[in-house]
Amino acid sequence: MAKAFDRVEWPFLIAMMKELEGLTSLIKTFEERQALHGFQLRGDGISISHLLFADDSVLFCRADEREAKCVVNILQCYEAGSG
Repeated sequence: MAKAFDRVEWPFLIAMMKELEGLTSLIKTFEERQALHGFQLRGDGISISHLLFADDSVLFCRADEREAKCVVNILQCYEAGSG
């Protein structure tokens, strides 16, 4: 018996990856503007702003109203652009 994860739906996977590239670009734009700050393991370490896996996304930001509004703005832009 074949399981759901034994087959790859390539057209779906390719379309999903293209959509996630758009989300990553939006996040990076906000980071470059210093409007969004990711999670740092060490003070001099790299910043992790998001994790993407299949159809799951995790965004990291500071726990303040300004950055929360940035996350909402990113998601609204992504929603408008991806349909």
